Amino acid sequence: MSGVRVLVGTQKGAFILTSDEARKDWEISGPHFAGWEIYHINGSAVNPNRLYASQSTGWFGQLIQRSDDGGETWAPVDGDFTYATPTGDHLWYDGTLKPWAFTRVWHLEPSLADPDTVLAGVEDAAMFRSTDGGKSWQLVLHKSDRAGAVDITLDPRNPDILYATVWETHRNFWELSSGGPDSGLWKSTDGGDTWTDISRNPGLPQAGIYGKIGVSASPVQAGRVWALVEASEKPGLYRSDDFGRTWEFLTDDQNLRYRPWYYMHVFADTRNPDTV
Repeated sequence: MSGVRVLVGTQKGAFILTSDEARKDWEISGPHFAGWEIYHINGSAVNPNRLYASQSTGWFGQLIQRSDDGGETWAPVDGDFTYATPTGDHLWYDGTLKPWAFTRVWHLEPSLADPDTVLAGVEDAAMFRSTDGGKSWQLVLHKSDRAGAVDITLDPRNPDILYATVWETHRNFWELSSGGPDSGLWKSTDGGDTWTDISRNPGLPQAGIYGKIGVSASPVQAGRVWALVEASEKPGLYRSDDFGRTWEFLTDDQNLRYRPWYYMHVFADTRNPDTV
């Protein structure tokens, strides 16, 4: 495709907005999946016609929808959307053992090199990867069954470098909590095969617990990474210029770290390395 495309997921479906480079007039397609919650929708940088959407279907569970024609038509990805964890199966209310199923897919991040490879940050486990367009999934990062990956960013200059944030959270009618010992910031240098916890690297908070973190790698300046951090000590916006090895604290503006269930995302500008 040419021009500009914006993919929007809402509680009532997904929308696709397209415009030319001037961005004065927009065409809106949607709602797709009208009436259903779409937690995230993202497109492949390799094949712009390949889109992935995370759809919550209530009693029918979580679905990954895929389009191969730029969003004109969609189909749920075939395959069993369950997974085995290091803790094994879990006990249902009727006393039977069942494999874990994704509760919510917070984030979908397609590979920069292969349209069939996509990472999924899920609420109740952490991160999974598919190399067959979403038909099967393999666990690549796990902290606990209360912590999921909520933000994933790939280094546009080196697709083997990835950053991800894990958020320990629980929200229902009787409990609301953000943060815990399993929250943090992670990095991979081998395309997501293995991950290293960089949450306590120099410059980042060295004590207390983390909540939700937003992360974004600059496509303009090599090694520059932004992190918007909710934490019990020294929360705020941080920047690294050496691929996450060390960090500089920039601001603790509370407007940037307000209501983590709705906000707490950061995006690096695609043209100016100093704009975020």
